[in-house]
Amino acid sequence: MKNDTTIDKIASSAMSPIEEVQRLKAEIWMEDYIPKSLEGMSAKQAKKKLAELPVIVAEGDSWFDYPVGIDVLDQIRRLWGYTIHSFSKAGDTLENMAYGTDIHRNFKRKTAEIEEVKAAVRKHKPGFVLFSGGGNDVAGDALIGFLNHVDAASYGRGKAWLRADVWTSALSQMEAAIKHFATAMWSAHPSAKIVMHGYARPVPDGRAVINFPFGFKFVGPWLRPAFARKGHPNWERTEAYVGRLIDDYNDLIAKVAKDLGKKFIYVDTRPTVGRNDWANELHPTNAGFEAVAKKIHQDALVQM
Repeated sequence: MKNDTTIDKIASSAMSPIEEVQRLKAEIWMEDYIPKSLEGMSAKQAKKKLAELPVIVAEGDSWFDYPVGIDVLDQIRRLWGYTIHSFSKAGDTLENMAYGTDIHRNFKRKTAEIEEVKAAVRKHKPGFVLFSGGGNDVAGDALIGFLNHVDAASYGRGKAWLRADVWTSALSQMEAAIKHFATAMWSAHPSAKIVMHGYARPVPDGRAVINFPFGFKFVGPWLRPAFARKGHPNWERTEAYVGRLIDDYNDLIAKVAKDLGKKFIYVDTRPTVGRNDWANELHPTNAGFEAVAKKIHQDALVQM
């Protein structure tokens, strides 16, 4: 099966762009798919090469589960053909991935998803556990809580846009959640390497996943509305603020990697996704996701 190398220019006279994305995703995840890196080989040679690759278990958010684009896991599968068992879910929070926040109608807790991920790690003994989390713990409703209102005394005449105490506390909680997740994975398979990427600096310009005329938007935006509600309407000014939050979170993951040692690998995606590589406020374009996948592969997967 041939690999489509023009995924960022998806077009079809018979399908809508979203339908074409779904077609390509289905093709990528077929059992007999031959990745770009193995094109030209015989079926027997390709099968042998694929069997030599380490298995991957993945847990994450929409960077690993983006229905309207070719996300990071799609790209890793498309380019190299890894076997990936994914439990990722668009919109998932780091807190839910680490501890479980879902409840039944009677308010009793549902079994945390981390138990299912642990079972998969125990069963498949993956070389890598890919982890994508934290974006939904910072954006949207969460972001509002980190910001000072411009009319609040704490704003300090324009100097204190960030509620530093609240943000510092949130970072501490996220650090604990990441370490909890890592410890749980190692309890199931001690030799697995955990690979966690940081996020690149998005553009808080108000773009959603779906944008209709007259200002109608669906699935997002997540950043510009939060700043606007707190009296910060100039998105170009808040772009630096968002960059500060992203940098702090990347520093946190780097710290976790230092604390946990060589089996926890942090991948910095900031150099790979530029201002023109965003499809909306939280998600890169297909080309942006491809760049992230290549960075993860280069910094972590080929180091096995």
